[in-house]
Amino acid sequence: MLAHTILNVAGLSIGFRAKASNGSSNEALVLRGFGIRLEAGEIVGLVGATGAGKTLAALALLGLLPNGARILGGKAEFRRRDGTSMELLGASEKELGAIRGGEIGMVFQEPATALNPVLRCGVQVAEVLRRHGGMDSAAAKK
Repeated sequence: MLAHTILNVAGLSIGFRAKASNGSSNEALVLRGFGIRLEAGEIVGLVGATGAGKTLAALALLGLLPNGARILGGKAEFRRRDGTSMELLGASEKELGAIRGGEIGMVFQEPATALNPVLRCGVQVAEVLRRHGGMDSAAAKK
């Protein structure tokens, strides 16, 4: 990784387990060989046809793949703010939870589903401030 590279993804491949009508299962390759390099201060937008794998790639980097999906190969090195590097693919939930929202995040493409309609908006916003902003409950509520 170069000195100013903050994310280097190479060869990311993702598959979905699928069951056939005869009961057997196989794996469908849905993303093959995705790669991207992001330099510090750079802004990148992913564009492509619907179903090309843009969202799936981002979800994989954050450890948020849907049920049935799994990473089949690739590497994704992320340089943290403290200068250390970590491999995102295969990182534990604890490791990813420590950087999600504070050091790396995703703007989901469907804003209507970004907030849970069953919970009050303030509760959801306060949760982000508590988990990633270092605030206690009272400060986040205010």
